[in-house]
Amino acid sequence: APAPAAPKFYTVAEAANLLRSSDDTVRRRIADGTLAATRFGGKVLIPATAIDQLAGTTRPAAPAAIAPAVSPVPLNMAAGLPR
Repeated sequence: APAPAAPKFYTVAEAANLLRSSDDTVRRRIADGTLAATRFGGKVLIPATAIDQLAGTTRPAAPAAIAPAVSPVPLNMAAGLPR
């Protein structure tokens, strides 16, 4: 079975756990603009990308839908082929 996808948003408590800090510290970072957040339905939600930026980590990029075509001829040989 495929692994569950990582959440795109975290609550203050989840963010604090990930950052190994307190809820109050996370709220202070939101208030001073260091950590991006949005309010939705009475909850404060923090984008996973904001956590990554603050923690200095990055998420792997989504895989490309179609891989670029690769020439079967090595580049050093391609110049000598007839057109």
